[in-house]
Amino acid sequence: VSIPNNFDFSFSKNSFKKGDMIPENYFDCRRTTGAPPITTTFTKPMDQTMYQVSYNQEITVNTMGHQIFSADLVRDFEEIINAVKSVPTDGSIQGSLQSDLLGDYFDGMMTKIDKHIDAFVKEESTVGSKINRLELTINRLNDDKVNFTDLMSENEDVDMTEAIISLKAQEVVYNASLASSSMLMQKSLMDFLR
Repeated sequence: VSIPNNFDFSFSKNSFKKGDMIPENYFDCRRTTGAPPITTTFTKPMDQTMYQVSYNQEITVNTMGHQIFSADLVRDFEEIINAVKSVPTDGSIQGSLQSDLLGDYFDGMMTKIDKHIDAFVKEESTVGSKINRLELTINRLNDDKVNFTDLMSENEDVDMTEAIISLKAQEVVYNASLASSSMLMQKSLMDFLR
């Protein structure tokens, strides 16, 4: 079975009511009324919002609507609504028969609805895994913050008493080395030759 990559269809509609699907928003269209005919090219948006959540680590933070609400979902719900509206409610035999047939129809539609629910649950689990990943990243970054704060504290927070004692000890050693070298420099060549 080969599935065509694209297909053409035409329909005629004079006006759109609120809530109607406007084809230019979903498909490549050619409006044939009016002069000249207007061709509209639809580019399916795939705008994924990526955030850098850590060093060299990015995550997609949005979910595209078409991944949850497909045209099939809308079509299936429209079919159910139209089927329910077509059943007479006057208590006639025809209404009773159509009501029974409607039950069989609903059984068949449940398979389609289950597929839509599975797609929704799949996207919900994807969002849940992203949330878990972000929570782990937040915890790791908080731990890193504590570790780096401790390291900075060890480097920058010096005990002043200890630092002054160390400075004075090094100053004494430095002055002693200067004094001894100056004593050596005072000796002349004659002093060494004697």
